[in-house]
Amino acid sequence: MNDFLHHFEECIDKTFAVTGEASKRLIAEQETISIQIKSQGKYLLYEFDKPNKDIYPFFNPVPTLKIKADYLILKQHKGKIYALIVELKQKNGNPLPQIQATKHFVEYIIKCVSRVKKADYSDNLKLRSIKYSKLRKSSTAPLVEYDKFKNILLTGNVLNLELYLK
Repeated sequence: MNDFLHHFEECIDKTFAVTGEASKRLIAEQETISIQIKSQGKYLLYEFDKPNKDIYPFFNPVPTLKIKADYLILKQHKGKIYALIVELKQKNGNPLPQIQATKHFVEYIIKCVSRVKKADYSDNLKLRSIKYSKLRKSSTAPLVEYDKFKNILLTGNVLNLELYLK
């Protein structure tokens, strides 16, 4: 189980990985949204929504077929694998289509990594969806709050990963 992050890195095209100093921030919408990532220990950050890079080259351009969330953060914690799917919105819209599509994509990738590395990581996978809306007012209410679609709402400009590992 401790090899999961290493196995995942080996199997995924490195052009989607966000590394170094860049991996400490989530940036979207022509850099008008910037979220700092705080974490204890290692995590992997991927950005699948890259211009001129198609993660679904085998699909035709059917509307909504190729949608995906902005970021995927992977972290191991207490024997579990957490996949945090993050959608950053300029406006307060519905992130559900992108998040659902990315959840299916992540489940598929985990199954592929499990098959290739001869380890079953699927049973220990915990998916979390996180939505940030720039228009949403910051709140002093609960540290983890949910919208009507059961996505975790991120308020403020800091994403503390440990809050989502439960």
